[in-house]
Amino acid sequence: MALNPPILPSGLPAAVNGEYMVLRRDDISAEVRLENGTKYKGDGVLYLTTARLVFVNKKQSAVMLAFDVPLALMTGEKFQQPIFGANYIEGHVRPLYNLIPCDGRFKFWFMSGGTGTFLPLFYDLSRQVRRSRNRGPDPRFVEAVSRGNLRNVAYVDPNDPTVIFVQQPPSAPQMTQQINYYYPEAPQPSAPPAEPVYQGLPEQAQAYPPAYAPPSAPQQAGNYGPPGYQPPAGGYGYPPR
Repeated sequence: MALNPPILPSGLPAAVNGEYMVLRRDDISAEVRLENGTKYKGDGVLYLTTARLVFVNKKQSAVMLAFDVPLALMTGEKFQQPIFGANYIEGHVRPLYNLIPCDGRFKFWFMSGGTGTFLPLFYDLSRQVRRSRNRGPDPRFVEAVSRGNLRNVAYVDPNDPTVIFVQQPPSAPQMTQQINYYYPEAPQPSAPPAEPVYQGLPEQAQAYPPAYAPPSAPQQAGNYGPPGYQPPAGGYGYPPR
């Protein structure tokens, strides 16, 4: 997990190299509790990409403007349906290159609508990442997303307001991070791209064992740049100082 990752002026997460937007879900309440007792809460938008979950707080004066949950560092994710209150997903996440001081737990509440579109894609993508030993999702899935064909293989629940990205949004070149530190060996779409043969989603979610291998030379706390990462001259304003 990382607190306050770079966000574009449009409100979208600044993508790393080889990362693609999959889903957007509005009307989300979020909470993160770190093992040291620190807690962050907010209301906003949740994005699912081919590398992570990214929550963007609609209150831009908050301490937590955004946070992300790398799929490779996530374990124990569960979908909860309480008798009272909104449905939510929760799980455990490890720090990304010491961008937070300790492990944490996250919760995302779906404050309106169903989850029949969001959940199958979320669980399927998580399963792909673990199956590849955290080297990224199935290249055929990445190809389908990059070509805008995901809607052809994903189940669309009419009661779920989740938006599927059928076209990748433009990103400012100076905000695109050239190193994919979520998946050092992330799959890249071929050139020219082959016709995707992704076969769709599993019928039900499965339990996934943790398979995260820490980087060989993790950074020390307070040193926020991943190995080899060079921020732009103007900086992102990330993390907050």
